[in-house]
Amino acid sequence: MPEEIGEAIECLIKLPKKVYMPYIDMRPLKPLKDEKKGIEKLQYV
Repeated sequence: MPEEIGEAIECLIKLPKKVYMPYIDMRPLKPLKDEKKGIEKLQYV
């Protein structure tokens, strides 16, 4: 949800200046089920 993304960004902004976070990877805890096969299925992993 957009609100959850906003909360994550707010937490990142509040980190101490000495903390370096090169990237953040956000995924749903319960991904959508899909019948795609092969590499296309990786977007739901």
